[in-house]
This record gives sequence, structure tokens and C-alpha cells, in this order.
Amino acid sequence: MIYLRQKFYNPVCLCCSSFFVEEHLFCVDCYQEKIKPHIRLKKRNINFSNQKQTHFYLLDWIPGESDLLSRLVYAMKGEKAVFAIHFYAHLLLDELTLDSDFNSSANKYILPLAGSKKGSTHSLRLAKKIAAELGFEYFEIFDKEMNTLQQKQQSAKDRQQVSIKLKNDPSVIEQITQVSRASEKAIFVDDVLTTGNSFKQSKDLLNKKQEADIITLFYRSSAHETSLVVKS
Repeated sequence: MIYLRQKFYNPVCLCCSSFFVEEHLFCVDCYQEKIKPHIRLKKRNINFSNQKQTHFYLLDWIPGESDLLSRLVYAMKGEKAVFAIHFYAHLLLDELTLDSDFNSSANKYILPLAGSKKGSTHSLRLAKKIAAELGFEYFEIFDKEMNTLQQKQQSAKDRQQVSIKLKNDPSVIEQITQVSRASEKAIFVDDVLTTGNSFKQSKDLLNKKQEADIITLFYRSSAHETSLVVKS
């Protein structure tokens, strides 16, 4: 059943083109050999407005260094990757729930970042899965003023110029800006973090002093960067 279901969504392994594809978008052998060894919870600090935020993620992606990871990133952005999103979300959650930094504060709620193109739902699906599994409240409050180019065609400068805005939904905005939430932590969710500009804009729209972290599956890093790998 899993093969029939995945065949409809992703017909061949992203590595060897085998028809025996599983939910992770690879055949068993390619996943075990090429992808699984690189999957670990990683953490890095981001500083905005003199505040430290923690970025939690699974895979470093350096475009041009790994064609296989690039294929995975772009496949995960497609509307046919719903089972893969859930698969990798489970891997992320298994490690997040054991991490002392992530579990250090009391109350949290989930905020997906706006998609990179109109109708994009991959970050929403990931955020909903995380919220449901962890029992956190979930709010969709951000929109993005779209660039005519797809995100992978945009330069870093182009992505810096994209604007984030709050949705026109006063009832939801009121729920997340009430005084009682001042002591809670906002957990932003996206599939890939690149420049971090969307995260920064979204956080500033919410509350510049609000504690916040971000969770992604991938981080578009540079070759010289290092992150802390969390050992289970």
C-alpha cells in the first residue's frame, strides 16, 4: 500500500530512480546510505534586535555541494510531498522532545512562516503536524507580498526585499497579541531557512520583545558555517 500511495506522489527514488519509493522519497537502500547518516538535530543561534533566538533543524543544505539534497529540498516544496513532510517532521520531533533547550520554557505556540509563492502549503503542513504532535496552539497570521520569481531563482538581495504582513484577521491577531502571551514563546516553522529575513520580519510584526525560536527541516548554510549537533 505504501508503494502504491507513494508512487502516486513521487514515482521514483530521488537518488537511483528506483520505483520502490518510500515516504522519505528514496528507496530503502539510498535513504539508509545517503540521507539517514546526515539526519541529526542541529542548533544555531540567530541574533535579531539584540535578542538571541535558536534555530532547530535536521539537515544542512549547501546548494552546489550536494545535488541529492537539492533534489530533496525542491521535492519537499512540491504539493505532492505531503507524506514526506510528515515523515521528516516525525524525525525532527523525536529529537526535539528530548532537547533541554527546546523544552526549557513553559508555554509555546506555533506560527508558520508565509510560503514563498501563492498557494504554497508545505510550511503550513509542517507547522500543523508539529503543533498537533506537541499539543501546541497553532495560528496562521502571516502573508507574504510575492516576488514574481520563484524563490530558488531569487538572489539573497531579492529575498531581503520581500515583505511580510499580517493577515487581515483581527480575531486571530488579538489572540496572539494579548498580554497573557507575553511570557510565552513563539515557535516559528518553515521548511527551509535561507537568509532569515522572513523570520526577522515576522517576529518584528508579532512583537520585537517576544521570545521566539524557529524550527525548519533544512538550513541553507554556507560551507564555512558550523552548528551544534545534538547527541541523543
